[in-house]
Formats: sequence, C-alpha cells, structure tokens
Amino acid sequence: MSYHLDVNNICVFMLGGISCSSKESPDCFSSSLVQSSIFYYQSATQREIKGKGPHDPLDDVVLVLAEGQRGSVHKPGAGSMTLSELKEHTNSLGRRGIYEEYEMIRNEKPEGTFSAAMAVVNRDRNRYGDVPCLDQTRVKLKRVNWNDRSDYINASFMDGYLQKNMYIGTQGPMENTFQDFWQMVWEQNVLVIVMTTRVEEGGHRKCGQYWPLSPESAVLYGGVTVANKAAENHQHYRKTSLEISTRQGRERRQISHLQFLSWPDFGVPTSAAALISFRDAVKKEQRRLVNDLGNQWKVPAGGPPIVVHCSAGIGRTGTFCTLDICLSQIEDVGALNIQQTVRRMRKQRALSIQTPEQYYFCHMAILEHFGS
Repeated sequence: MSYHLDVNNICVFMLGGISCSSKESPDCFSSSLVQSSIFYYQSATQREIKGKGPHDPLDDVVLVLAEGQRGSVHKPGAGSMTLSELKEHTNSLGRRGIYEEYEMIRNEKPEGTFSAAMAVVNRDRNRYGDVPCLDQTRVKLKRVNWNDRSDYINASFMDGYLQKNMYIGTQGPMENTFQDFWQMVWEQNVLVIVMTTRVEEGGHRKCGQYWPLSPESAVLYGGVTVANKAAENHQHYRKTSLEISTRQGRERRQISHLQFLSWPDFGVPTSAAALISFRDAVKKEQRRLVNDLGNQWKVPAGGPPIVVHCSAGIGRTGTFCTLDICLSQIEDVGALNIQQTVRRMRKQRALSIQTPEQYYFCHMAILEHFGS
C-alpha cells in the first residue's frame, strides 16, 4: 500500500496551541512555532487495514536517498561558511533573522511517504501521533515469527559527516516498544546509545525505563537480554556499560549507554560546553568499542550506527546530530553549512530540529566552542 504526498491525499492540520497528541511543549513545540505548525497526514491512512494487506514495495528497501542527496554525505556545499563568515552571518541576521531562516526550512514540505507510520496496526508504536517517520529511511525490524504483526519501529537512518547511516534517530522507547528497540539495537549491531532526555521532566513522562538501572541486574526484552555491568556518573552525563545477548546466549555484545543530563526542562542549554563535551565522549566511546571488535568489524570504518534519541526523536536528537555533523565539517575542511545540514537531515528524519531556538542554538554553540 503506497500513498503519495499530493494535494488529494493530504489532510492538513493547523495547530493553534499545544499539540495535544505530542504533549511535549515547550521542548518539542515552542508557542511561536506551534501557532503556525502544519503537519501532513495521508487521509488514506484513516481507512481500516484488514489482514496483512498487499505487498508493500518498501519491504524491499533499506535506505533510499533523495536524488540530490546521493553521494553528498553532508559535505559542505554551496553556501558553506568559515567560522568568521558564520559569525558575520549570525550577527548580521540576529536571532530574529536566524529564526526566519529556520521558518523557511520548516515550511518546506517533507519528501516521501509515511505509510508505515500511519498504518492502523502501527499507530500504538508511535509515541506521538504527529511525529511519524518516513518510509524511505525507516529502520525495518526482521520478522522473527510468522505471526509478527509488523516490521515497524519509529526510527530512521540518518547520514553523518562522510558516513551514510551514521545515526539512527528514534523516539524514546515506550513499554510496548522496548522489545522492538532492543531488537533493532541487536540487528543493526549498535555499540553506542545516546539519550538526550531524562525519563521524566517537568512532571511529564519523556521516555520509558528501557534498560536495567541496578548494576549486575538483567532484564529480558523479547529475545534480547540486557545486563547492567557498571555505571559511571560524570558531571553532565551518565555512562552505563551494558551487555546484551540473545536467548541462545551464544553471542554477547558490549554496549555503552550515554545519557546527557544537563539539558534543561525548557528550551535549550544556556551554554554549549557541556553538550559538546558530551558529543566528544560519545565519539570516543564509539571509537573504543569499534577498536575492541578488531577484525570482527570491517566497514564503515566509523562503525555501526549510533542510536540517538530524546522523547520524540527529532528535537534534541536533531540538535545533537546537527552539532556533530557541523563540528566535524569545520574540523575537517574548515567550513560548515548549518542550513544545508538541517535540510538534508529533515529529508531522512522528518521534522528534525523542531524549534527556531534549537536552530539558533546550533549557530551559537559552534561559535562559542571555537571562541568566535
């Protein structure tokens, strides 16, 4: 079953206040953004889906990039800036101008379809009904049993700097998707999980407790056992060393779970130092675990995808990935392109960077980090 984003197959919802389905304001939707937010839904997905339905051609697709994105892998293109040019650009536009630049990006219609995310059988697997993931880049679970109802998880492959599928951007796991989450981690050979939210913030549930908290404890999630081997508390984040294995127990893998704890309940961090230091710790941990694999891991050299999530998997997740990509650009070639990076990211993880504040923060964070 396939739907296309055209005027005959889209219901447009104008939200005039807080999204009652996401309930993530203000982290997800600032009031200034929500008042003009437009979300695209396929009206055809309102039909009941009975049985298994016809073959979905997307079953044969792992990752499809838009034509203009093939081979780009976030190389700074036209419009890239040096640090001094970024400073001049940011100062010239000011906060309001950068916000307007973001609004231009946000108003661009998403490329692709959301058939799987909006299918009736999968709706309870979306934390927020207004945050679907694109069919073209979604991570597909293997159907282990003949009666598995779906291969769906709200997770998207996302390119990093010079590496395709460097990240998997996903929502905070829910109790009914813990099993799916760990199945994905196992099947994608994930070594590092990045969590940029707390389980609860401001009295709201942001994410489920999907890993065992107590050292030397273990929990079985479907076919994957997750054991907590040790935990380390750092100034701005907590690192938990996990060991995962299948029911057969023939293979055990070491996973690092890094949870950033210094993102405020509202808005964005006041300083970039803690988040960029956390980013460095994530990259160091990925390198260490890839090196530990030795000859067991061949390509890409950067290792398997890093799972990055917040609550909806687009706000803080998009901010973290944007910073990582743009910092890598400037470190490698001395130039970066924030606008291009966010545009490309939204083609893979729709709605990434949810607010103008997050977009502006990316500019100021990079300038702060390099002392510009």
